[in-house]
Amino acid sequence: MLEDLPLIQSVHLRPNPSSGRFQLEVTLRRPAPVEIRGIRQVGGQVITTQQGNGQAVYVWTFDWQVPSGIYLWVVQAEGQQVTQRFIIQR
Repeated sequence: MLEDLPLIQSVHLRPNPSSGRFQLEVTLRRPAPVEIRGIRQVGGQVITTQQGNGQAVYVWTFDWQVPSGIYLWVVQAEGQQVTQRFIIQR
């Protein structure tokens, strides 16, 4: 059944690792609101939060001026959550 399928179909971050400039693409099974949070893995500092409404594909471009390290993207849509790890190398 369609309602049993995950709403979040894919989360792609390019390039990974990156120098701080990267693109995040989130694809949903159908148009729905989405919230993303970029978090530093060590310490849990939230770097950015973005929201989108009413699309099935979202694309964000970022240019973070943060230290090298491991970071996380947390993508949430209608109670579902996907977490993706990425690396910034300066």
